[in-house]
This record gives sequence, C-alpha cells and structure tokens, in this order.
Amino acid sequence: VYGDGHHMLQASLTRLGQILAHVGRWKSAEEFLGENARTSVSTYGPDHPAAARALSLWAECLVGLGRYAEAEKALLGAHETFLGMEEPRPQYLRHVLSNLVKLYTAMNQPDDAAWYGDELQKLGGERP
Repeated sequence: VYGDGHHMLQASLTRLGQILAHVGRWKSAEEFLGENARTSVSTYGPDHPAAARALSLWAECLVGLGRYAEAEKALLGAHETFLGMEEPRPQYLRHVLSNLVKLYTAMNQPDDAAWYGDELQKLGGERP
C-alpha cells in the first residue's frame, strides 16, 4: 500500500523499533531505527528536528549495543539541533539528555553524565 519512503511506513517501522528497544532487543531495534535515521537525514537534512528525533532514537540502540562513538555523535548532533530551535519539544530534549546520561555513564565519564543529568532535571526529567 505504501512505498518505501512513505511517512506512514516510516512511522510504523519507527514504532516497531521503539518497541524492540524498550524490551532490550537492541540489534533488531537498530535495524529499524537506523534505517529511519538514515532516511530522515537524507530526506530532511541533518539539522532538521525530524532527523534529530530519528537520530536520538537510533542512538539509544547504539548505546545498548555498546557502539558509544556512533551514539555520542548522533546524540550530540540531535542535542545541538534541539537547542537551536526556538521552541524545542521538551520531551524530545529530555530523551536526548537522558540518553546522554546513559551514554556517559556506560563510558565511565561521570562528570559528563552529571552535567547532562543536571540539564535533564532542569527540564523536569528524572535521571535514568
């Protein structure tokens, strides 16, 4: 019914990836969320909020898979995009910040984890 690049197909595959990530099936989730991130970046450009959201979701899988350098690049890019918006959606910014805390905790960088955790709490989020 929908072609490969159709937004409804992308939304469905993204949701499936999010469900897989939620239950810790990182490798399977990465397949769907990675494809969504690549499609979003190529369609909208890397600095678009939709691409930043897709990169943030994908990066969560990368952290779960221990692919920290890739996750860091994606999360910092998404964070920068959201901060550059006039009115970023708080839930998207909290998601990025929460994943940066998880990333830097996993990388044993407590100072960075604490800094992003403080930013997360300023937005009403809880540290992971």
